[in-house]
Amino acid sequence: MTGKTAVTAPHINQDFFSYKNFSEISRQMGKLINLSYKTFTIIPNSVLKDPNLGMKERGLLTTLLGLPDGWDFSINGLSAILKDGRESLRSTLSVLEDIGYVERIPVKNEKGKFDGCDYKINIPPITNFSS
Repeated sequence: MTGKTAVTAPHINQDFFSYKNFSEISRQMGKLINLSYKTFTIIPNSVLKDPNLGMKERGLLTTLLGLPDGWDFSINGLSAILKDGRESLRSTLSVLEDIGYVERIPVKNEKGKFDGCDYKINIPPITNFSS
């Protein structure tokens, strides 16, 4: 992820989006790729009306849309800002992946070895991929 910087909003407490001691963890979590983040969250009506989304999926997707691009993505990070437990978040995220709203992008380190995944939000969802 060399050369990328996270987008920050000065009016938002950035501690809300970070953890202490994460600098000591090499690449155990991916980055969130959210190109729609600015100082407010735009939620397309298609997300609100998608019959494939339950309330949990819609709520998690809305939360992801509100996080800054480059946020250190992890289930633990999500559970720190949401009431849901890790297993609930993991299964809800899996549904969003199956529908195509969230895409895992494998990342390799300098040596070409797998180094985790980044998570990209797709609005509209990607529907032409093979599982």
